Amino acid sequence: MIQKIIWWLGLSIASSICYRIGGWKKGNKLIRRLGCSLLALGLFLGLQGFNLRYWWIYCLFLILNYAALSTYHDYVGFDCWPLTGWFYGLAAIPLLWCGVAFWAIIGRAIFLALTIWWLRERTGKDWLEEMGSGFLYCGSIPILLL
Repeated sequence: MIQKIIWWLGLSIASSICYRIGGWKKGNKLIRRLGCSLLALGLFLGLQGFNLRYWWIYCLFLILNYAALSTYHDYVGFDCWPLTGWFYGLAAIPLLWCGVAFWAIIGRAIFLALTIWWLRERTGKDWLEEMGSGFLYCGSIPILLL
């Protein structure tokens, strides 16, 4: 159990760093998009276990996470943080085929929508918003295993 907590904490901190680097300077977006996606998948696999039969689901998970991390959904006319968090959570939909419960995916999506919205609207510090968002992104993976 302690190993899983250390795994969760370490990968969540690494995700927060990747998320921050991705927002720090232009040209580092790949670090956020791919880094956070790989860390989230790594955490999921570390907590649940790897099954070669689901390799294609893991690939879909990576693609959807990469896509979700590619926009703040500002096409609505402003930075829409609840929508951003919602899509971060919905990127886990392929995991339904690995046995993850639909309600757990929706629960994580709601959690990310609310916490990222709160974090982005209340802190006022870019470094804290980005590192917090990256930590929440990966740190909320255990919700999928409930």
